[in-house]
Amino acid sequence: MDIVFVILHYTAIEMTIGCVSSIRRHIDTVKYKIIIVDNCSPDDSWRELNLIFRNNTDVVLLHSDENVGFARGNNIGFSYAKQKFQPHFLILMNNDVCLMQNWIYKKLKQKYEETDYAVLGPMIITGEGSICSSPLRKEILSMQGARRSIRRNYRLLKLNCFGLDKFYRCIKSKFYKHVPQFSVEERLIQHENVEIHGCFMVFSEDYISRFDGLDPSTFLYMEEDILFLHLMKNNLKSVYCPDIVIYHKEDASTDAVLKNGHKKNAFVYRNCMDSLKSYLKILKTYDEKDNCNGYN
Repeated sequence: MDIVFVILHYTAIEMTIGCVSSIRRHIDTVKYKIIIVDNCSPDDSWRELNLIFRNNTDVVLLHSDENVGFARGNNIGFSYAKQKFQPHFLILMNNDVCLMQNWIYKKLKQKYEETDYAVLGPMIITGEGSICSSPLRKEILSMQGARRSIRRNYRLLKLNCFGLDKFYRCIKSKFYKHVPQFSVEERLIQHENVEIHGCFMVFSEDYISRFDGLDPSTFLYMEEDILFLHLMKNNLKSVYCPDIVIYHKEDASTDAVLKNGHKKNAFVYRNCMDSLKSYLKILKTYDEKDNCNGYN
């Protein structure tokens, strides 16, 4: 199989249908499959998906009996694709993502021949017209940086109880301006060994042969950081390729369930803290391993 797309679905059925349509409209090989993984949607969308796609030979429908989060939900489709189709390229994509070009397989193959990437990320155009989503980092998140982020999210979660988190963020933003690691000009050129955005991740056979998906230790958030950490510690290459462009609406599944901004913010802070703690454990394991190898 040339290429398999894995779409993690959760309630936002119109987004998932649109995502499938964009793949079919732009795909440049007949040897492809689309795997839709329903992450135990609480509405009727799983039944609707079956009615819409059950007779489509290019679509495989999988269902989880519980909401296992982003990484493990995607891994259901990743493992199935790896075992059943042995694809040259496997793409994990959010259901609020749409393809925009007609030669994605050709370009992925060309870039693999040029760079031997394990994971590739495209330029992302957001609903606001920005191209500043990816790449994310030039270097892995440090232990000190992760601990600072845990303290920040803990503070925000406490303030959220009193409805003061937005006010706090607003005040902080006036005194501490966020400076992206990549300028707009830098995002227009290709980069290697950088952290890519998780809404659209292309995995080559180099990665597929060694892993069964994403690190399963998180429920939501930090997947990109943990993936980047694993790549760098295992001497595998990531590539940011602005030649490939996709459109990303952003947060469709979360918005569909958590319409209340107050609850959504609390959900984000809590899960970010949990994922950061998982990141620290993984980083510590690698550091201990590096120290042992250095000592020996």
